[in-house]
Amino acid sequence: MAFGQPFAVAFPQLTDAQVEWGEEGHALSRGPAAVRRGLQMSVREGYFQGTIRCGQRDCGGGGFGVDRIVQFMVQDGEEEREGLLVCGGWVGGAGSEEATPCVNVIRYRIRLTYRRGSGSGRG
Repeated sequence: MAFGQPFAVAFPQLTDAQVEWGEEGHALSRGPAAVRRGLQMSVREGYFQGTIRCGQRDCGGGGFGVDRIVQFMVQDGEEEREGLLVCGGWVGGAGSEEATPCVNVIRYRIRLTYRRGSGSGRG
């Protein structure tokens, strides 16, 4: 799913989007900052979510919007992009006085495969 609809509807010019990421955050291990590496998803492998859920158990309203990055990549005809995303959620309940911004991050690499004749990318 991307933007609340099937991937093929949201991005008809693509046959696949592969996302690899690692997440770093203080609440992944209940101690000092921890890192989860080697996470991945792919449309062809049957699993793609437009928003990667934050690993911070108490995070509300957060996550990492990779569907937006895919959208920008398609608009620019890009095939690969690497970067960093910060969670936009809140720990302790959004709107409460005790709430603090979630500071978990992911380092990602996205690779797109365009349909032939789509007019985008090199494929």
